[in-house]
Amino acid sequence: MLVGGGFNTLPVIGLAELALARGRSVTFAVEAHTAAWLLPSRLLPPQVEYRGRFRLPAGELDELPGLRGLEINLASAEPLEHEYPEMVRTARVEAIVSAARTRTGLPLLAELPPQTSDVHSLARAAELAGADAIVLVDALRGMKIDTWTGRPVLGGGWGGLSGPAIHPIAVWLVYQASKAVTVPVIGMGGISSTEDALEFILAGATAVEVGTTTFVEPRTAMTIADELPGMMVARGYTSLASAVSRSHQAASPDAMA
Repeated sequence: MLVGGGFNTLPVIGLAELALARGRSVTFAVEAHTAAWLLPSRLLPPQVEYRGRFRLPAGELDELPGLRGLEINLASAEPLEHEYPEMVRTARVEAIVSAARTRTGLPLLAELPPQTSDVHSLARAAELAGADAIVLVDALRGMKIDTWTGRPVLGGGWGGLSGPAIHPIAVWLVYQASKAVTVPVIGMGGISSTEDALEFILAGATAVEVGTTTFVEPRTAMTIADELPGMMVARGYTSLASAVSRSHQAASPDAMA
């Protein structure tokens, strides 16, 4: 089920333990990549020993023709009924990424949960566990209530909010995470224009992912890839590298700490 408001969406989707999505993801090197999206089990209680019992068949995918990388959706490992302390959440991220790293030689992307008070620790944990890149942000949890019945509109009670509404939050988390790690950060969340994508780059992303807006305009990612070079030149940037993390240099240390 999908509830929409403008370009924003609040979907609830039944997730299998493993989902494999094979499609195109455009980076700003304009390279076509095929990636697998891993959804860790959402049923493991906090006390489980993740390293030994986590069922993550990453290694089984290494020989799949055309597959160039794996992206782990770590947000899906956090069921709504468990509100983990940040220390526990960080340990989960490290354990899951480490388990995947020991099973695959493919590039490994760690998509971090967006609802956190310590994105620095989560990003560092993923990097130390072997992630080749950090991805931020997944959809934020949200709810829509029917004012006549008083009941949630979505069958599961809540859904993942995505679209332009989460863009400023996503840019902020990318900004913070990129200061904490040395591996690339990939930005996503509410990108609907080339300028939205450039914001992520200035915040610290070296690439972006485009999702929700493709329901409205399927060619958005291609349009961004076409328009970005000209937009960067118009703003005085001579290369992608010259734009990445530029906001870190321009921001006031006191205001952005």
